[in-house]
Amino acid sequence: MEAIQISTDGYTARMPDGRTLLKQRRRYWSRVRLVGTRTGSDGAYVYTIPATTVRAFSYRIGDAVPGHSGSTATKADTNIERPRTPNQGDVVLIDSLGIEVLPRSDGDLLKEAMDRLVVSIEHSAGGNAELLGHLSAFPAGRGFAGGSDSKVGYRPIAGGPSHVAAAMQNGVPALQNVGALDVPLVWDGLSDSFAIAIEPTEAIALTTEMDSQAAGTGILGQTMPTGIFVDLLVHLIGSVFNPQPVQG
Repeated sequence: MEAIQISTDGYTARMPDGRTLLKQRRRYWSRVRLVGTRTGSDGAYVYTIPATTVRAFSYRIGDAVPGHSGSTATKADTNIERPRTPNQGDVVLIDSLGIEVLPRSDGDLLKEAMDRLVVSIEHSAGGNAELLGHLSAFPAGRGFAGGSDSKVGYRPIAGGPSHVAAAMQNGVPALQNVGALDVPLVWDGLSDSFAIAIEPTEAIALTTEMDSQAAGTGILGQTMPTGIFVDLLVHLIGSVFNPQPVQG
């Protein structure tokens, strides 16, 4: 059997039948949300993320975003057209992963949760999962980039700034960087269980001493929110080899 000939640049391969395989890069993304729901009363509110796993790439455009009640996913949330499946029947060799903390996320809730969120790849019908590490191990440019407003960590003053909660440095914003996987993963859409799972290892509680505040001279009125959240946009980047017509 005649061997496949790989070009020196690694971007094309020639098949024995004369076809050329062209290497192309693909980027897929999928958003999930972790919600801290309020309990307690003024001066002792608690916002709790339940110990419930959310799964990126488990849904498609038009479905609900995991963790985001009442949502309908758009192209801003994910770019896959079938749950757990690459587009156009591609077989993708995934080599890089990034997790972007989106800017509307609550900084105080993120700090409370960061070391208790673990990431894994679920990639077989048997439910096998490969544990990858803590959330903080995965960079992604843009997004949170080190700080965010907190909805529960300040009392607003009329004309004054909001409270900014410093948290993880989520990559270098200008680079849109991702982290390389130790071993590339083939994503072919044949498994009905493929997902990137983000799992709280326990219920995560953020306690605040803040309370609701009536409007007054120099003070804006504030009602403590019933829920706050962290939005995560998971990026998968890899390569596909697409056959080109035989050159005659």
